[in-house]
Amino acid sequence: MPCRVVAILWMRTRCMSTAVGAILSCNAPLLLYMLQAAVNQIVDGLFSVLVTLGVVPIIRCPKGGAAEHVAAALESRLRDHLKARSNLFSEGTSALAATLSRPLLVIFDRNFDLSVMLQHCWSYKPLVQDILGLKLNRVALAPDTSGLPPGASLLPQHQKKGYDVDDKDFFWEAAGALPFPKVAEEVESQLQRYKAAVDEINSKTAGNGAEADGVLLDHDELLKRNTQNLMSAVSSLPELQEKKKVLDKHTNLATALLTAIKNRGLDGFYNLEEDLLTGKADTGALIKLLQGAKGSSEDKLRLALVHLLAAEQAPNEAELQELSAALTSAGVPDTTALTYVARLRRNRLIGSARPAPGTGHGVHVPSQGNLLDWADKALGQGISTVTRSVKNLLSGARQAPVAAALEALMDGKQGTPEFESFAVMDPKLPAGRTGADRAKGPFREALVFMIGGGNYLERETLAAWASRSQPPRQVLYGATDLLTGEEFLHQLEELGRRSGIAPAAPAPAAPVAAT
Repeated sequence: MPCRVVAILWMRTRCMSTAVGAILSCNAPLLLYMLQAAVNQIVDGLFSVLVTLGVVPIIRCPKGGAAEHVAAALESRLRDHLKARSNLFSEGTSALAATLSRPLLVIFDRNFDLSVMLQHCWSYKPLVQDILGLKLNRVALAPDTSGLPPGASLLPQHQKKGYDVDDKDFFWEAAGALPFPKVAEEVESQLQRYKAAVDEINSKTAGNGAEADGVLLDHDELLKRNTQNLMSAVSSLPELQEKKKVLDKHTNLATALLTAIKNRGLDGFYNLEEDLLTGKADTGALIKLLQGAKGSSEDKLRLALVHLLAAEQAPNEAELQELSAALTSAGVPDTTALTYVARLRRNRLIGSARPAPGTGHGVHVPSQGNLLDWADKALGQGISTVTRSVKNLLSGARQAPVAAALEALMDGKQGTPEFESFAVMDPKLPAGRTGADRAKGPFREALVFMIGGGNYLERETLAAWASRSQPPRQVLYGATDLLTGEEFLHQLEELGRRSGIAPAAPAPAAPVAAT
């Protein structure tokens, strides 16, 4: 069957009174019991997922840090449970449990790749999460007050609207991985099918005459045919009405996305970040976009952080001051996150986000010169100018770090940095034995769990890699939380403040020559 990411685990770590997320729990200075509480809650959640799936996996994780701490605790929990003659895994009947080989569980620390949490995206599901704030499969759109005078009370039609999106939503599943302009085409295609079905029902129930193929029908035959057509229409109308509701919902979501893309110039940020991650952009293009009118303060700070993470070398003090000065002049009030991430890079606590060449997750965006009329009518004028500027990004231009590591681990690529630097744990072996021989692979199924938050972009990245793999792979993705780019940015800022970091001082202005 086609391989895709089939699940998202939703386990929010709330070990701290401020409840600002698992990345803070695992990185900020904490009391030992608070850290252990966070680890225990993550282990409980992972254990429950494995019991539900009915599998005992081989565990891999980067050595050192929160990931190895969680992996060791999970291994111990599983080993102790398996000692019982009758245990929860003896009745596993899921599709994953029915396979002959055991799956691989790879636990990552968010520091393994920060860029995917900060970069802007262009495909539908990640856009809905990042821009519209998808939470627990529900999107709440802000009310449209453009036609109201200042201070006027909101009418019912101007209230905030909520929409549910999940795997039962046929359009959400069909178009979720498509680039945004393709979503417009898919909605138009689905609307045309709906209209054709309605027209067919209308033609059958109109009762246009008493002839069929030139043969005059008697009264009884005519009544029989009309009754059959009416019954067919009655049975199909509820399904058609439900389909129309789904299409109207996604029309509204796409309209809200287009408004944000146009107002914030998100296509420009997306393009430049893709260039940064593939080593094609220069500092001049970065400074120009930072000082431009488009984009919020958070958009510009995210772009600067992607630049910092994509650089081959950690920035020196002069480069950091120049970048901080550009952000300050662009109206960014706080650059604590920039200073904090720069320190992580200098201390080699995180690596470069620039991926190795290979099959990657760059979204292929075709030419946008001829978008459908639906885009002009439903989304408003201007979508063509927005999307035409998005470059043709060939799929396979780059590979995300998490996807590259997962490929090396599932294929058993011994000798690669990803394979050799990950610890191996097997709960079915006695304590002290690593099970390295069992980790050689290849594996057909894997569970990927990210400590410190994940997002739909990373989910779609792994789904795209799994579907391209030969043979196909099955990957389940989970995280301690699902965060938008802005939410993750605020967590980095909080980490910087808790670590005692002050924002980088802007570079002094050049003296003005006397005339």
